[in-house]
Amino acid sequence: MKFEIKIKQEAREDIADIFEWYENHQTRLGFRFLDAFEERISFIQKEPQVYSKKYKAFRQALLSNFPYLIIFEIDENKIIVFAVIHANRKPSLRFKRK
Repeated sequence: MKFEIKIKQEAREDIADIFEWYENHQTRLGFRFLDAFEERISFIQKEPQVYSKKYKAFRQALLSNFPYLIIFEIDENKIIVFAVIHANRKPSLRFKRK
């Protein structure tokens, strides 16, 4: 079953900030980040249960080639993305948004 994806506004802002940071450091690197994000979201959409629960209903998925986690939960037939956060951030900060 393919799940519907809902990306919360805060997560969209995370993505935009990360994109801008990478683009300011190397041309086209922001676009490579977006490609890695889209690739991981596509996989999550098909197989969200592959990722175990880390805290309450929250799950996390690491991007390929970038140190960022997608923080999400499954709600019936919907995937809700709450944050895209650096993997080295304090774990307690990963699951603050709802």
